[in-house]
Amino acid sequence: MMMMKMVVVMMMNVFFAGDSQEYSCEFGSGKYFALCGFGGILSCGTTHTAVVPLDLVKCRIQVNPAKYGGIVQGFRVSMADAGVRELGKGWAPTFFGYSMQGLGKFGLYEVFKIYYSIALGEVILVSVNQSIRNF
Repeated sequence: MMMMKMVVVMMMNVFFAGDSQEYSCEFGSGKYFALCGFGGILSCGTTHTAVVPLDLVKCRIQVNPAKYGGIVQGFRVSMADAGVRELGKGWAPTFFGYSMQGLGKFGLYEVFKIYYSIALGEVILVSVNQSIRNF
């Protein structure tokens, strides 16, 4: 447990310069991991969902290039055929799927970063940090 605290303090010194800063949560706490996971949900889920209309038109152009032509014509034809709501087709599975991917990428990255830092030990961590700085 003492080694874990030393690794966490060392990582905080690397990532957060200065002692006078106030933090919204403690590094390595459950709240910290939850916020990292939430950040992943927001970044991956929303950005991929925002591109759904473009992806829909791109797929329609690939299937029927004569009808849909380019991107602008593809948007016009799609909206004329079925309205604006048609452009959002498939947003829900995209949002939830990529949100889970973001949760895993952002949240679990932080969990494993701390876990493997503790597992490898302080000596290996220090030697890696020195070799990175010398690179």
